[in-house]
Parts: sequence; C-alpha cells; structure tokens
Amino acid sequence: MKKTAVARFAAVLTAAFVAVTGIAVLTTVKAEDDYAPISGGSTVLEQAPIQLNTRYELTFTQDKPEHWFSFRTTDRTDSTYRVKLVYAGGSLRDNAGITIYDEDNIKVKFKDGNETFYLNKGTSVASDETRVLSPDTTYYVALAEDPYMNGNHYVYNDMTQDMGFEIAENVALPKAVKLKAKSRSKKTVKLTWSEDDNADKYEVRYRRSGSWSLFEPTEDNELTISGLTSRKKYRFQVRGIREVDGTDMPGKWSKTVKVKVK
Repeated sequence: MKKTAVARFAAVLTAAFVAVTGIAVLTTVKAEDDYAPISGGSTVLEQAPIQLNTRYELTFTQDKPEHWFSFRTTDRTDSTYRVKLVYAGGSLRDNAGITIYDEDNIKVKFKDGNETFYLNKGTSVASDETRVLSPDTTYYVALAEDPYMNGNHYVYNDMTQDMGFEIAENVALPKAVKLKAKSRSKKTVKLTWSEDDNADKYEVRYRRSGSWSLFEPTEDNELTISGLTSRKKYRFQVRGIREVDGTDMPGKWSKTVKVKVK
C-alpha cells in the first residue's frame, strides 16, 4: 500500500462522560490533522492513530474539507465495532460522510451496503450497526464534507461545519447461565451452573429477605454455601464476569433459583 503522507495529530482532553460502549468510559477530544487530498479514492494515507471508544471533534472548512485518521482493532476475535457521527455546530449544515479502508485499501461496507456512512443534512446523530472487523488490524478513516466537486470534497463559501465521530468496540459479555441449587445437608446449599466461554470468573449472590449478599468471584462453576438457616427459603443468582484490559465486565444475572434449606 502506497503511503504518501504522515499526518500530525494533537488531542486535547475537553470532556468525559459515561457511555455504554461495552468496554470503557467515552471521552471527547479535539482532533487536528494535516489536510491530505485523496487521489481519486485510490490512495490510503498512513495517519497517526485515534483511540477506540473516544469521540473526536473536527471542523470542515473550504481549506480542509477532508480529515484522515487511522485506528487499530484489538486482538479480541469476538469484538464488534460501531461508528457514530454527531453534528456539533457551525454555519453550514450539509451532509458529512465517513469511509473506512482496510490495510489492502478495500472499503468496508456499512449497514446499508454503501461504502460511505452519512450523517444527512438536518440530522444531529447517526449511528451504524455493529460490525465485525479483523482483529489486531489497522484501518484508515476518511471523514469528508459533501457534496463532491470534480471528484474532490468541497465546502462552499468558506463556511464551516463542526463534527464529532467515534469508533467504539463492543466486547462480547457473558450471557445468563443456567443455575441449579440443592440442599442435601443441614444448613447447606450447593450451587452449580453452566459455563460461558466469555466468562473468566463468576459472581454469586443470595438473599433470604432484604438486599442481596455477594460472594467473592470464583473461577469454578459450582459453590457450596454453609451456615444458612434451616427450614428457610433462600434465593440465588449467578453471573459471568469477563476481564477486559484489567476491568471486570459483568454479564447478565441468571434467573433466580429458590431453595428451602434443610
């Protein structure tokens, strides 16, 4: 792949807020790059990388109607990725589009089958469905103002349009497992549950009445609980937890199982 330019990238943290991306807290930064013309769409440029799960803000102008970036997917083979475009202000409300190229300069097709995903004029937010990308792979991102003029992106009358975009990773989390509970010994209950391939460990909680009590996570798929009150009914639940870059990401709780203690 021909590499004709290297862009400069500067990021200044401006805000932070929680977003349900399946992996991390979303942050917002200001993105700045060198203008790099597209050679008929046939040349992908090597660009400084952006981070996943981060919203970048940029401005289209007549001098800079295009912005180029790159990102690298993680080595997780079961992750999917989602693209989101956000209108952020400016004096021109026109269509804006994002195109993603792989390392072989092949465009990634979006939900509607097109090779460019658009935020249409008059729309404030557009989000594409999650899609599978190759793990541990660099992709190149082109963001451009519409319409085309002589094959190049163009912004009329030196007006501006501010945009935000993000590429988020969605990590597969454990599904609800099947839980069984039996009391065969006095004041004791044994729990067993099905395994989930996305779970690194499991968390169990129980209650007789009132709030739930949690046990320390276990890597096993069974747990024996003693010291309970005989002839009383208890409720139990379990959920899988996946460790993602040092962070525990819990899955769904199982259905509640009731059992009367011997």
